[in-house]
Amino acid sequence: MAFDKQLSQLTLFPRWSRSIWIIAWEQRKLGELCAFSKGHGYSKANIRDVGTPLILYGRLYTQYESRIEDVDTFTVEQDGSLLSKGNEVIVPASGETAEDIAVASSVRRSGIILGGDLNVITPVCNLDPDYTALAITYSKAHDDLAKRAQGKSVVHVHGNDIAEVEISYPSESEQRCISSIVLDLDSLITLHQRKCQCRSLCGYLSWEQRKLGDVTTIVGGGTPSTNNSAYWDGDIDWYSPAELGEQVYADRSVRRITQAGYDSCSATLLPAGKAILFTSRAGIGNTAILRRSACTNQGFQSLVVNDDTDVYFVYSMTDRIKKFAEQKASGSTFLEISGKGLAAGEFAFPSKDEQTAIGSMFKQLDHLITLHQ
Repeated sequence: MAFDKQLSQLTLFPRWSRSIWIIAWEQRKLGELCAFSKGHGYSKANIRDVGTPLILYGRLYTQYESRIEDVDTFTVEQDGSLLSKGNEVIVPASGETAEDIAVASSVRRSGIILGGDLNVITPVCNLDPDYTALAITYSKAHDDLAKRAQGKSVVHVHGNDIAEVEISYPSESEQRCISSIVLDLDSLITLHQRKCQCRSLCGYLSWEQRKLGDVTTIVGGGTPSTNNSAYWDGDIDWYSPAELGEQVYADRSVRRITQAGYDSCSATLLPAGKAILFTSRAGIGNTAILRRSACTNQGFQSLVVNDDTDVYFVYSMTDRIKKFAEQKASGSTFLEISGKGLAAGEFAFPSKDEQTAIGSMFKQLDHLITLHQ
């Protein structure tokens, strides 16, 4: 599952990923908790229709599995082969980019040959293999390992590099609980992806490039005078950029303004359920779906979806919208994206029915994660 990575499996869901890693537990280097070895031998030329199951490092770049259970490649076992014992974590030793190489999968079956160019990690102290693989791929450990990769046209990472990476972890029972949640979500996403692929083959998916300004209305904000007490402590929610973090929804603002305060400034009331708060400066691209009608200060260019657009689908795209906004932002004192600049961004959209189906999946994922938290 790729919660926080470019479209592995969960790259469809970058917004939901980091919420799994919000609690700090004990933190130690992997070298203090694991033993390290290296797969060896074997290449695609050694694959046979039958024989001993074989994992080659390229599998981690094509199937994006957090846990490897079914192996459909086989070979004739050679002397000196490294076979799994059913408790390992594997990380590729080479790849095209540092981001790609900093991924891991757990191997829970025994008797599988681990081919060359695989770093093999065996947890020996208080670590669950599934949790370890997920932590390497999706937590801060991923960024740490990516920084340690070396090379230009081909990058490499070694066991001693992985050993220096730190991970945070709770008790083993809590690790298994977290792993179970994430792997269940992974299975759900895989199922939905297969449905989408089938629909695509049947001609149901007809995506087209559309400007953001054609499918949403971009709304800025305003601030009442802070010197007039009659403008503040009212009933109208009023957001500032600092209030947005990792949350999916905006339910209640820290400060609220009165009707007189609202009338005195350029703020616009945003509709509940159809608006996505989007910070346009002081950290571009922090977002939340608005659950109560509210307005914002000037640090936002919020997205109000049109009737033929699904709010959850647009929310799922906000990492791409953020990247576009960061590239187009300008300013001398601080970078900022204007409403006009944001509206010009072009992105691929399917039909409303397909948007709703995909958006519904995001909503279910958020609900599951919230329940487990």
